[in-house]
Amino acid sequence: MKKIYFIGLAILFVIQISAQTPLENAGYLFEDRNYTDAATAYKGLVEKVKKPELKSEIYAKIGDCYYFTQNFNEASEWYGKANTGGYSSGFFFLRYGDVKMYNGDYQGASTLFEKAKAADSTLIRLADIRLLSANNSESKQEYPSIVMHANAKELNSPLGEYGIGWMGEHLIFTSTRMETGGKTDKTTGQGFARLYMASPEGETWKIIGKLPESVNSAYNNGTFSYHEGSQTAYYAQCNGFDGKGKTCKIFSTRYASDAKTWSKPEELSFNSNEYNCSHPAISADGNTLYFSSDKPGGFGKKDLYKSIKGNANLWGDPINLGKEINGPGDEMFPTLSGDSLFVYSTDSREGLGGLDMYSAQLVNGQPRKPVWMDRPFNSAGDDFNLIYGKSIREGFYCSNRIGGFGSDDIYVFQIDPRYKTVAGYVRDDKTGLPLANAKVMISGTDGSKFETTTDQTGKFIIKNANPEISYRILGSDEGYFSNSTQVPAINLNSKENPEEKLKLRNNALLALMQITKDEIKLDNIYYAYNSAELTQESKAELMTLVKMLNETPNINIVINAHTDEQGSEKYNFQLSDKRAQSVVTFLIDNGIDSKRLTSKGWGESNPVHKNATTEEQHAANRRTTFQVTNF
Repeated sequence: MKKIYFIGLAILFVIQISAQTPLENAGYLFEDRNYTDAATAYKGLVEKVKKPELKSEIYAKIGDCYYFTQNFNEASEWYGKANTGGYSSGFFFLRYGDVKMYNGDYQGASTLFEKAKAADSTLIRLADIRLLSANNSESKQEYPSIVMHANAKELNSPLGEYGIGWMGEHLIFTSTRMETGGKTDKTTGQGFARLYMASPEGETWKIIGKLPESVNSAYNNGTFSYHEGSQTAYYAQCNGFDGKGKTCKIFSTRYASDAKTWSKPEELSFNSNEYNCSHPAISADGNTLYFSSDKPGGFGKKDLYKSIKGNANLWGDPINLGKEINGPGDEMFPTLSGDSLFVYSTDSREGLGGLDMYSAQLVNGQPRKPVWMDRPFNSAGDDFNLIYGKSIREGFYCSNRIGGFGSDDIYVFQIDPRYKTVAGYVRDDKTGLPLANAKVMISGTDGSKFETTTDQTGKFIIKNANPEISYRILGSDEGYFSNSTQVPAINLNSKENPEEKLKLRNNALLALMQITKDEIKLDNIYYAYNSAELTQESKAELMTLVKMLNETPNINIVINAHTDEQGSEKYNFQLSDKRAQSVVTFLIDNGIDSKRLTSKGWGESNPVHKNATTEEQHAANRRTTFQVTNF
């Protein structure tokens, strides 16, 4: 469907030969890519044409004018008239099918793509790709995601915004918005594309203004890529700085941060007056430039290439990225994240319509195994020019999808703030009452640490957590044993509903046990018969005490062991003493400082049930407990 790629490649070519007919004049305007005036000229004469075949052909031409300027509603209307009139052309069916795809009519699009194949055998490969997209569109469902997508309205105008790139914390973008006294590009029907700068302002963005005239020509500039290390920017310029050029070329310019000035733009050595080069993307090391070009000898209409930097501003001959990336259609808007992630747009692969974004892994500078990006990154419109922010879960991209603010719009994506929170409650384990001003330490598996306190309801929350990281939460309060719990990470690459883990991450419960002078019974502590040897079940249970002592390092305890009243008093005392010491040994073996531990065997001297008669009472008397000794 477009993309404003080599915009305004031709300057308005006015035909002033009186012998030419109005239809010929309209044709010249169309061939000169003056689609705005061509549409007006064709519409002024089409109803005067009597021959049905010629009338339907002109209807199709008017549709083409609107197609190339992205007015797909008008294009649909005029293509419909041409179709009713029996107009038959491979490219007509292909473009009309594109418009149907854009409007979500995949069945109608499929019919037209089949007709395109039948009418023009050279279009079979392109039509087959579009057929695959139309027939499989319903299977490309939108999975639950924690990433929010929104139109960046503060950056967009009723016309076009695209060509985005980072320059430090600033966002540079291309806009075709009409300025006071500005001229209209007859190719696009919009203003000439200029480079603008925006800066973050709180949660939104503020447009500062255009880049200086020394860099930002009056005639179409676009797609900005900046290398921080060398302070060098790369961007495309079409029509030449004087407006007389016929191709798009890539230029470089250096920024002097101290003087806040730009050097005079220099044309890169691989540019040509015979073909177009645009959409530059510089590698992380500044030595490889990726770009799009309709250079002869490619795999399709526009292919992706790379060039290796030489001395000064000399660049190596363009290297085609190969058929794994390039296809029979258009490949455009390459972008890079670090030295491993490559994103580009194409209509040569299955998608949802127009340009679809694919991501690939960079291996030794070569993108490999491209993968289609899920909805809503891709839509039935053109989706392109994705740049990541601090992570691959935030950034910007461009699209002309239905529901936008203008034609091409900038969209922002970021993690839903709900998923950046970890929250929960700290309560008394016996009463369930909230513990206000309790201290909460939150530690991530990535080494991150947060500290907060609970409010009057016992609630705690942090709002800048990483959803892909699991966290250990430790709660503590004066007069209580500390306690911890774990909240899970969310696998953003799975198709599971992330809401379930969101609930776990935002409803953590820490029940704290109050420290008292009383004995605290350790449940499920058993020993071998007539022995001080701990059973495996007991060891597993004692790990809870290990955890508690690790989490409350400022307390010391005594381990108490009690027997029942069966057997001799001396034997029971000796057995209980050995059992208490056995527990202490286990705790020391598991990292608890021996200085914090003492043991005492009580034998049968302090029973729960004196003069027990039932096995249940004897079992209650056989117990292991602990007490805090520095209460």
